[in-house]
Amino acid sequence: MRTSKRYQTYLGWLVLAGLGLIISVATWLVVPGSNSYFLYFQLTDATGLKKGTVVKYRGAPAGEIVAVKDMVAKAKMHITIPKHCFVEANQTGLLNETVIDISALDISSPPIPQNSIITTYKGVHYDDLVRATTRVAQRFDDPKLFQQANELMCSLTNLSDEMLGLIRIWKQIFTNGKNHSN
Repeated sequence: MRTSKRYQTYLGWLVLAGLGLIISVATWLVVPGSNSYFLYFQLTDATGLKKGTVVKYRGAPAGEIVAVKDMVAKAKMHITIPKHCFVEANQTGLLNETVIDISALDISSPPIPQNSIITTYKGVHYDDLVRATTRVAQRFDDPKLFQQANELMCSLTNLSDEMLGLIRIWKQIFTNGKNHSN
């Protein structure tokens, strides 16, 4: 009888230890509070930024955007970044894939405090490229530009014809001058 009671006691402790271990591992996996913190980035143009957009530190993924909140003159993003990141934020994007790149100007600089608000500058955007290309195309589509270019070409042609005539005259003068001096 004593052995079965002892066996049940050991089994109970083993079950409790197993449950404790499972709860500890689950808590450790679900609550990553100790190895990350939040930073807030403010932008005047948040084109293409959304929840889940990758945040890169020196080209390597360092976190992601947790939330984007629009404000009157700027957008505020809630971002999770691992602790040991030094931040100088730039927004870059090409072909509508927007990424926030974070790079350090000074490696020995201290980490940004938790819940800091960082002003982020707009980098390259596909929309800006399309807008600039459209402006250039509109300028070349102007009939006045082609008329002025045509007039310039005609003027240059006339000028070159006159200069060619002057060169022929000078050639004759210098050739005749050499013949008279001999």
